[in-house]
Amino acid sequence: MSQNRKNNLTVGDRVITNNSCLGTVVRLDHDNFGDYIIVKLDLLKWHFAYEPWELEKVSVGVSKDLDRPEKVADKSIGNLQELV
Repeated sequence: MSQNRKNNLTVGDRVITNNSCLGTVVRLDHDNFGDYIIVKLDLLKWHFAYEPWELEKVSVGVSKDLDRPEKVADKSIGNLQELV
C-alpha cells in the first residue's frame, strides 16, 4: 500500500483539510515540485490535490461518555469532533 512518509498517510485514510473539509486519500504521488496527495472530499464529487502539510489524519476512537465510535483529529484542529 502506498504511504506518505511525512505524515504517515496511506490510500484509504480519512483526513481533514486545512480548511476543515473531510475526505478520503485516493492517491499519493510526487512531481518536480514535491509530494502531493489526491483527496476525494465528502461533500464534492471531484478529487483535489493537497500538499502533505495541508492534511491531518482522522482516527476513529471510542467515546467514553457515549459508548459509541467518534472521529477525532490526531492533532487538535479547534477541538474538532464529529460523532458518527
